[in-house]
Amino acid sequence: MVHNGIEYGLMQAYAEGFDLMKHKTEFGLDLAQIAEIWRYGSVVRSWLLDLTAAALAANPELEGIAAYVPDSGEAAGR
Repeated sequence: MVHNGIEYGLMQAYAEGFDLMKHKTEFGLDLAQIAEIWRYGSVVRSWLLDLTAAALAANPELEGIAAYVPDSGEAAGR
């Protein structure tokens, strides 16, 4: 459960950061390029960032991806 908490926090941080950059249209930021640079800009590797970089490279606007994921119930009763 600690692992999941860290993972969800990381996903939220990435989402908020990319959302802020996406809405700063005056800078003309390439989010796929930023994600790719970040992948190698730290000693801490992140599979989630690898997935984000691949998703942005394939679909820069992330069209067709829902903004909400329902609860799986995985941690229920623990």
